[in-house]
Amino acid sequence: MPEALVSALRSVSHWLPRSDRVALPRRVISAIVTSGTALGRASSYTPNYAKAKTSAARFFQLVDRLPKISVYSEKGDKWVRAEMSSL
Repeated sequence: MPEALVSALRSVSHWLPRSDRVALPRRVISAIVTSGTALGRASSYTPNYAKAKTSAARFFQLVDRLPKISVYSEKGDKWVRAEMSSL
């Protein structure tokens, strides 16, 4: 792969003016290094992503479950509202 990259850079550099012949390989190498750094940093978050995905699944299971007691049911005892009498 590096040989192909070098040969491609040499073939392209013939079409560029003299001042840009050094700038292009420098830009390409800089782009490769920058993207490699970004990929390395992104891959370090993979374990955290897996934990977050598991936690989110557990949270949604908790939210989606049906409670045993319904607040809208008419069955059962009711609390009577107690009013404060004058003290």
